[in-house]
Amino acid sequence: MRNLIFMNFLCQYVPFKGIAPYRAEVRTVLYLAMKSNFFVRNFLFLAVMFLVLWSYSVQALGGGPDKEWVASAEKGNAWDQLHLGQWYESKRDYSEAARWFSRSAGQGNVAAKYHLGVLYENGQGVSQDYVKAAKWYQAAAEHGNIPAEERLGALSESDQGIMKDRIEAYMWFYIAAAQHNREAMRHRDALEKILTSTDITAGRRVAHQWMQEHPPLAGSY
Repeated sequence: MRNLIFMNFLCQYVPFKGIAPYRAEVRTVLYLAMKSNFFVRNFLFLAVMFLVLWSYSVQALGGGPDKEWVASAEKGNAWDQLHLGQWYESKRDYSEAARWFSRSAGQGNVAAKYHLGVLYENGQGVSQDYVKAAKWYQAAAEHGNIPAEERLGALSESDQGIMKDRIEAYMWFYIAAAQHNREAMRHRDALEKILTSTDITAGRRVAHQWMQEHPPLAGSY
């Protein structure tokens, strides 16, 4: 089951050129696989894995980004703007990646907000700015983006551009860890060894309140 969830993530959010025209069909196959028995489920998983590998080879051997992507992104399709940003990011053209992530994030795309936060945190394609990174991570976290929640915890713990607050850091790590983010689990466990029981209780209380008010949305990560 975890394999199928992972494949759904790859097919929906990772910019493979070959899969792009058939993304909806692939997601339908994965949905049917989740409802099937063990043998059918694994057969469909292997079939989709083959499609992903084939698509990756198409992307690796190809020249520029898919023309249909570019045309759709230029017309304002937020998802194709995200995928185009991811394509440029994979080619280490961070300035172009930032441009497309900004356009997509401006239309409310949650994944693009997270990716833009990463670029600001690392100073890739934009001037390094931890405050802006935290701003974009926060905007993504409000819609349940798990990686953004983990990065907010890291920024809060390290005092990079925002006020250092270990309780807030614990809160973010706790939220992301509750959604199976391994890096967040590691940081959460480390903080539990140095925080007081009162601080841990306070962090968990705020975390549970946040999770109730900001449930993850489809396509948020």
